[in-house]
Amino acid sequence: LDLEFIHARRVESAMSSVSDGAKILLLDACRDTPFRSFSRSSLKGLAQMDAASGTLIGYATAPGKVAYDGRGENSPFVSGLLEALDRPGIPIEQVMKLTRQHVSLLTEGKQIPWSASSLVGDFYFYPVTQ
Repeated sequence: LDLEFIHARRVESAMSSVSDGAKILLLDACRDTPFRSFSRSSLKGLAQMDAASGTLIGYATAPGKVAYDGRGENSPFVSGLLEALDRPGIPIEQVMKLTRQHVSLLTEGKQIPWSASSLVGDFYFYPVTQ
């Protein structure tokens, strides 16, 4: 089994040098760790992180929960994101809400994506141009 991982705090630290605009961290890694010897806790899933100023952190599921891989090419979280991102002109908070609805429907309410945000402005993946 070929596994790779990177500590989320390392990514967050690298983003801290960005002074303008939104910092977005989307984590589809809320699964039981195969690295039990590295874990300091018996809790499942990823621990919740605080979103530094100007940051949105999106999780595939709620803190301490485990996300589903799904049956297709993408996880329920990624398929929900892709569907929501296909709609121009909606802010990222709405993208996350639509993703939550999609994942909840696919998993019959067993998985609910989570987000932590300290964004101070609006962010659009595809703004509507005039």
